[in-house]
Amino acid sequence: MVAKVLMKDLLTGLKRTFYYFTTKPITVQYPKEKLQPFPRFRGFIRLVKTEDGRFKCIACGQCARVCPAQCISLKGEGKGKERQPVEFNIDFSRCIYCGFCVEICPVNALENTSFYEGAQYDRDWFRFDIEKLTEDYKKWERTFKK
Repeated sequence: MVAKVLMKDLLTGLKRTFYYFTTKPITVQYPKEKLQPFPRFRGFIRLVKTEDGRFKCIACGQCARVCPAQCISLKGEGKGKERQPVEFNIDFSRCIYCGFCVEICPVNALENTSFYEGAQYDRDWFRFDIEKLTEDYKKWERTFKK
């Protein structure tokens, strides 16, 4: 009786093993293959410019006020609609990628990217200034230290 039950369990296990042995693996070999993030993925944040090269940002400071991690700092210059950011810094080592800053921006000056490879040994790499925030985020992938 016990041998019959053990044999049934053994055959069930072998059947399952053979099934997984013959199917295509679903594991992604990470460094060689990369997953394409979903369209609503919240990766690193980017500062958007207009076609004429000006910042869309009007330096209202709402993004810095709404940030729960307090990782955004900015300084603006000018008055009214001519106001432009002089300094805009985000510390991604503190960012929790909640997306509140992108949602609250009245002029859509911030956008989420699909860049998700944020593993680094140097903390200074995560401190993005206004120049680094306006770069094409594909460049971050190319300059990423391995």
